[in-house]
Amino acid sequence: VARNRFSMEMAVILMLFLIHVGSPFVVVPLMTRRRRSLHYTQTLPRWMAANAENGLTFERITDEWTAKYTPQTDFIDAGYYLAPTSEKEIVVETLRFEAPRIRDSGLGIQLEEIAATTSGSQKGLGITVVTGLVEGGCFESSDIRPGDVLSTISLERAGGSIALASESTECLDYEATVDRILSLPGVQSDDETWVLTVKRLRPKAKLKVSVVYPNFKDSTSIELYAGENLREAMLRNGIKLTDPLAKEYFADLGSGTCGQEGFCCHCAVSVTQGFELLNAQGSTEEQWLAETPRWRLSCKAIAAKEGELTVRVNVND
Repeated sequence: VARNRFSMEMAVILMLFLIHVGSPFVVVPLMTRRRRSLHYTQTLPRWMAANAENGLTFERITDEWTAKYTPQTDFIDAGYYLAPTSEKEIVVETLRFEAPRIRDSGLGIQLEEIAATTSGSQKGLGITVVTGLVEGGCFESSDIRPGDVLSTISLERAGGSIALASESTECLDYEATVDRILSLPGVQSDDETWVLTVKRLRPKAKLKVSVVYPNFKDSTSIELYAGENLREAMLRNGIKLTDPLAKEYFADLGSGTCGQEGFCCHCAVSVTQGFELLNAQGSTEEQWLAETPRWRLSCKAIAAKEGELTVRVNVND
């Protein structure tokens, strides 16, 4: 469905400074590819560089965005929510931006529809990303970047103590996004503030792990993304962990391992570098390893930060 009918004349009248553009992208089977001319502001290369420093180009970001349906839970309403295609490597970051609402001035945000449904009950579902900021707009000097997605757009006043209105714009196509923006009330006073909740993709931190064997002569290297379990990563890479000399903390476990429950010490490793790059020890693990403070139970060790970690396996050999 063509969206080119949204003209520059309408943009000036509505004072949204929203320019309609597009590019090819596939999200879910409900959505179709888009191809349109792309119009950027002159300052876009600065934002491109910022994303590149973060490890993701604009093209990679548009390839990664997808919409996933989430059923109703106690914590979230049923609906479509943004997610990265490569969930192992990339995470969605939620950011908040504020700017004073200026009379006779719009948000100053250029948008691009990268995916949308074309018919049926899901019409209006899509993904619309930021492509640039416009001089004179309310968010001209913000750190909103190309590839970001506007999740909610709200109006507040009196320093945030009074909420005036709010609209969700996550997983909407271009026209639905603009309709939500236009549904917000006009300026009523000079102390109103725009509040944007923005979703951004960024690479997960990557932890480089050097695994040293008991003889200190052999070693191997593996990589973990933030959130990955150290024991699982080592086993996946063929690194033997069951230490025949490891102390059993519960007699009824016999000679086997506890199945990653942290009830034995078969998977204990000695961390010789980068201890702080792992998650904090739980109270039980800390108590069990009180006599060996540089040890971790690898089944309870999670990559938390980017950096270089060195561990020695089969520490009792």
